[in-house]
Formats: sequence, C-alpha cells, structure tokens
Amino acid sequence: MRTSWLVALGCAACVEQHGGPGVSGSRADLTTQPGTYAGYRVVTACASPATSVGVIGTGATVLTTQAEIAAAGRELLLLVEPEFPSVWGGGGYGVACEPGAGTMLDLDDWHAADALILRVGDWLASHDYTLQVAITVGARLVPNGD
Repeated sequence: MRTSWLVALGCAACVEQHGGPGVSGSRADLTTQPGTYAGYRVVTACASPATSVGVIGTGATVLTTQAEIAAAGRELLLLVEPEFPSVWGGGGYGVACEPGAGTMLDLDDWHAADALILRVGDWLASHDYTLQVAITVGARLVPNGD
C-alpha cells in the first residue's frame, strides 16, 4: 500500500514535467512510429499521463516482482546514462505506459528520444524481457533551494 501511495505522489509531480522551460525540442521531434519491432513494442499513447512513450519488451523472461523490475531498471539506467546525457533520472519500479508496473527513464530532450527508444528496445530484446519501460520527457527536477 505504501508503494502505491508513493507511486501516485511521484506520478502527480511527473505530469507537470512534459515540456516548457528546461526541455529541448517537442513531441513533434519524435519520429519513431508506434508498433511492434524485433523484441519490443513502442506505444506513444500511454494510459499513464505521466509517460511520454512506452517501450515494452515482448520476450519470454517475465519480470514480475518489485525487486526484479527495480534491479532491471537500475541496470538499464546505468547503461544509458553515459550514452545519453539528457537522461537525468529513472530506474527502479513504478508507473508504466500500459496498466501494470515497470521501470522508467526521465529525459529532457525530445531530440534524443528516438535513439533512446532504439537503445532501450535493443536492451529489452537482448535480455528477452517482458518489461515496460516508461520514458518521460520533462524538465530536470531540482531540489528546492538550488
């Protein structure tokens, strides 16, 4: 129950981060089409308003527990951070694009979204995962007072 409350609280903050100051580009810069690719699907009309794009693995290895999803999310975040300087957060366990849970990546540049989707999709396919990765494009969050 505590996790649900924290996810809902975090989601409320994410909804306000979909553009404006601090975000480069716009949704119009996204060229990846929704649909099925080798080992993953791309969804651009997510059920969660906090998610800009969903990349959903179609593999045979289903991650179901919070610990499994969080560990995969941390691994993915560590993989993409050096390649994508515009990724400013994510990993862990939380709200996904479609109903259910997954992991997430926060990005502040729509120009990097297509390459990030491809990288995430390749990672999902190489691990043969069934896992949702929610990509949220929004301004970097900074603590109050900074």
